[in-house]
Amino acid sequence: RVQTRLEIAKLHREIGTASMIYVTHDQVEAMTLADKIVLLRAGPDVQTHGSIAQIGTPMDLYHRPNSLFVAEFIGSPKMNILPATFLSASPGMARISVVGQVFEVAVQADHLTAQQPVSLGLRPEHMRLASADNAPNSLPAQVEHIEKLGEASLLYLRLDEHLPAITLKLEGTTDLRIGASIRLQVDADDLHLFNSTGQALTRSVSLPV
Repeated sequence: RVQTRLEIAKLHREIGTASMIYVTHDQVEAMTLADKIVLLRAGPDVQTHGSIAQIGTPMDLYHRPNSLFVAEFIGSPKMNILPATFLSASPGMARISVVGQVFEVAVQADHLTAQQPVSLGLRPEHMRLASADNAPNSLPAQVEHIEKLGEASLLYLRLDEHLPAITLKLEGTTDLRIGASIRLQVDADDLHLFNSTGQALTRSVSLPV
């Protein structure tokens, strides 16, 4: 399958000006072959037509998902989503409360009102281990399970007994053990925020295209 993907990419380059439409359920194929992706979303039942969730370059969908659906669909492991409460906004920045911790998120949030429910999105590969307990944009977690893949390690973490486990992706082989207490940290520029209807707030950072 990988070889076929390489051959299709080569054919696309050789054809040059012609457009190619490739239909796939494989996210890797879509991300690596496409200049532009049309992500379709199925209807709630067989009688209901589906809809277009988002159109854009692969990096648009990865860095600028327009909804919770797109955010969780694009990326492997998928984006972690946590319930949060909006506190306040300043130009290009939102302050929220998540799992009892205050986070800053680099989004345009002037239209939100205080105490409005929101959802925070954290990609597993954008989180890291915090160097101190008082590190900004950080929260405590406990390691529930570890998958060591060689080039990377996937840690499944529990933040709260009422929340599902989230995933952290670390490079290489970790020395952490199941049951360890850790603290996660993530930069404001790497976070995503979604309103109560699941629509993404515009990110304030310059991102790859």
